[in-house]
Amino acid sequence: PDASRQLAVHKAGAVPHLVRWLVHNDQRPSGEPHVDRILRPVAAHALADLSRGNAAMQATIAAAGAIVPLVSMLEGSAAAADAHDAACACLATLTAGHAANQLEAARAGAIPLLVGLMGHSKAAVRQSASRAIAMLSDHDENKGLIAQVGGLTPLVSLLSTGSPATQQSAAHACASLACD
Repeated sequence: PDASRQLAVHKAGAVPHLVRWLVHNDQRPSGEPHVDRILRPVAAHALADLSRGNAAMQATIAAAGAIVPLVSMLEGSAAAADAHDAACACLATLTAGHAANQLEAARAGAIPLLVGLMGHSKAAVRQSASRAIAMLSDHDENKGLIAQVGGLTPLVSLLSTGSPATQQSAAHACASLACD
């Protein structure tokens, strides 16, 4: 990623629009126009790209209110696989190496939903969910909750059944959960 380009997109005003796209129409304030549901995963991927490798943009996007609607995108049926994958990927990117975002995502309820998605029928969702859990497991306050909600069993399973990227994320999370 190019930090100057990420900043230019932010300064042009893209972040508030993309965050608004994340919000489910049922949760929008009265009078605010509805957004086509297909735009939710598009916005999540765009926000992930804007924040990748850039702590300032991670903080800016979280401060704009992205985390709670991203967590809400983790809910729902298996038919929402694209939304699940995009939300997992964005949460992983927003929380990578960012302690405040790791805590905010956990407090918004991401961990039990991500643990559930590690067993999804689609490999891409399992990979994104395991990466998000790996990033969240880096914060000491999240480790106990990951174990408490049953995160160890799917992580261990992904060590032998997932793609190499999924296995790497599962191994990262297992190692992080084992350390102080």
